Amino acid sequence: MVWESLHNYLYSDKEFEVRVALILLLSQFLKFDSVNKKMARNKTVFMAALEKSSENIERSAAAKRQFPYTDKILSALNREFTQGYYAQMAAAWLLAEAFVCFPYEAHALLVNDCRMDKWTYNKAIQKIRESLNIDGEVKEYLKKLKK
Repeated sequence: MVWESLHNYLYSDKEFEVRVALILLLSQFLKFDSVNKKMARNKTVFMAALEKSSENIERSAAAKRQFPYTDKILSALNREFTQGYYAQMAAAWLLAEAFVCFPYEAHALLVNDCRMDKWTYNKAIQKIRESLNIDGEVKEYLKKLKK
């Protein structure tokens, strides 16, 4: 019910409606599992978490069952944010947090047909690289993804 209500705000033309919806996704949906228990962030994200492996694919499938909004959130982020600076910053922040919580899935968004506008995409990469939870090798790799 709440997700459906957010949909209109997520796709609004108004900058602060989009920002509020994205921040609500961050604070109320991204890190909560199917029984509303808050997950712990990854302490460190290593390159192995980004690679296509049977272990990551299995972990991703389990995460999709346990965290039912992850795909919806990443799908909502996979578009251009033309509403303004504050909507773009919220989208970048949300993707950076998603990367720390769900590195395999967020990395897939960044490298597989990402439709984010260039500014938001690059800001998301910057925010991911600024995180203390990202290994140095991953930070160097992400630098190469900038557009």
